[in-house]
Amino acid sequence: MTIIKHEKPEVFYEIRKRGEYDNVMNFIIHLTTDYEKAKSDLNKLANGSREIVIVQ
Repeated sequence: MTIIKHEKPEVFYEIRKRGEYDNVMNFIIHLTTDYEKAKSDLNKLANGSREIVIVQ
């Protein structure tokens, strides 16, 4: 969600509006992390890294 918020803010705000009616989406929208860490973790997953990504 952090990456979408930074790279596609129009999409993020549309999801946020729709999330007001869905508790799960509302929860996901409010999860935040460091943008650079999110990009790094996503790249690791995309490249098939077997390194464990720990969400804090």
